[in-house]
Amino acid sequence: MSDRLVEIRGARPGTGHALGNTPLVIGRGSDCQIVVGSEHASRHHA
Repeated sequence: MSDRLVEIRGARPGTGHALGNTPLVIGRGSDCQIVVGSEHASRHHA
């Protein structure tokens, strides 16, 4: 079983994202691997 990041609030609660050994970018930008729909997150947040 691999590690997962699970959304708990927002438009898609319960949605899981698999986390692997390669870096990924989380943020509002459309070029991010995990796109966050919150105005509180920057385009390339983490």
